Amino acid sequence: MTVLLGLVAAVRGDVLSHRGNMTGSWLGLAGAGIAASAVPERELPQLVVHSPGTAALAVVAVLTTSAAVVALGSRLSRARTVSSSA
Repeated sequence: MTVLLGLVAAVRGDVLSHRGNMTGSWLGLAGAGIAASAVPERELPQLVVHSPGTAALAVVAVLTTSAAVVALGSRLSRARTVSSSA
């Protein structure tokens, strides 16, 4: 729900609300990821133990995708700022 609220806030130009909602979503996902990783019977720790190469590849894929999303967002933000000031 907070992601939807954050997107609506961004479209409306409410930067403070957008940041708050997105930060809350990120912290919630990070907490869920830590919790999923901490329980040894879960799939993620089992993958790391039994197939470390696949786990490393998954980490690289997640980091690459995250970097691409941030770079695209930054580029779109700059393009929007330039077109607004022109």
